[in-house]
Amino acid sequence: MFSTAMGNGSHANGNGSTAMGAVTQAN
Repeated sequence: MFSTAMGNGSHANGNGSTAMGAVTQAN
């Protein structure tokens, strides 16, 4: 969930990749 490698990226990571986009906020 937290790993930027997966593209999820928490808010602390700057929303991660745009590929997940809205899903990042869901986490």
